[in-house]
Amino acid sequence: MTKSYLDLLDRYGVGWMELRTTSPGRITYSDEVQCVAVPPTFDEGGLLVPGPKVPGSAPPVHPRG
Repeated sequence: MTKSYLDLLDRYGVGWMELRTTSPGRITYSDEVQCVAVPPTFDEGGLLVPGPKVPGSAPPVHPRG
């Protein structure tokens, strides 16, 4: 099912990138085939900087085993 979406994006010259991770950051949207996340941000010392909370954002998505 995902291949047809990617073919459509390619046909119209829309860039896309597939990323796979166990820690995507703050999930802002998810459905059966995709997930949109804001990656974590780190300060100069390497410490995680908490991002703003978005009202109504999706709950965390856990990778399937």
